Amino acid sequence: MQIALQCGEMSFEDLDSTVNPSLLSSVESCLSLSFHSDYSNTKRHTGFRGFYTLQDFDECEEDPDNECTQFCHNYIGGYLCSCRLGYHLDTDGHTCTVSCTEDLSGSLRGLISSPSQPGPYAEHAHCSYILSVEDNLELPLHFTGEFDVEQGPDGQCVDTLMVETSSGTQGPFCGRVPPSSPLRTGSHHARILFNSDGQGSNNGFTIHDRTTTKTCRGFVTSYSTLAPQQPEYHQGDTVT
Repeated sequence: MQIALQCGEMSFEDLDSTVNPSLLSSVESCLSLSFHSDYSNTKRHTGFRGFYTLQDFDECEEDPDNECTQFCHNYIGGYLCSCRLGYHLDTDGHTCTVSCTEDLSGSLRGLISSPSQPGPYAEHAHCSYILSVEDNLELPLHFTGEFDVEQGPDGQCVDTLMVETSSGTQGPFCGRVPPSSPLRTGSHHARILFNSDGQGSNNGFTIHDRTTTKTCRGFVTSYSTLAPQQPEYHQGDTVT
């Protein structure tokens, strides 16, 4: 792209106020200067003289695609990203996220909540909480307090909360209405998955994990009988 085409006579003051401010290279740091003369000079011309300097391009201020999700720091020749306290920089060098993967096998934490509770949860969070207890127990999940996970205007989940067990996945859950509480997992092993995008100011969730003894549903295969007949059976019950 041609920036300027000059000929004739101009004073330094005119050049400095009109032409010089526009002679900046593109982001690719390339600027070329071409001079052409023909054979028809009827008098001697003194030509031109100029100088150039190198000026650092501030990616943090001038490049909208620097991709730093929190803090951007410019240095000569490039830039780097950093994060607020409690976050860490992901392997892509741009995204700030939180460490929220925990294996709680063998011990119950009592409360599991979205990162940064009781305030709005962190952006770009990818959380995995693993719960595991003795195989004769079940892990029902009780939602307490406010439930606020980002949901789009079309009702689709923007951020997601899901519960995985060996028998399948429940969710995704979002919005301001929590899942039925307690949420029955039917298992002694469960994984709670929470993912958030880079926007929003929702307050998340709090889950109280407890245990109950596993129950068996009160039916058997066809053409069979069961005594005594009950809706469900608990550990230690004797049936025929």
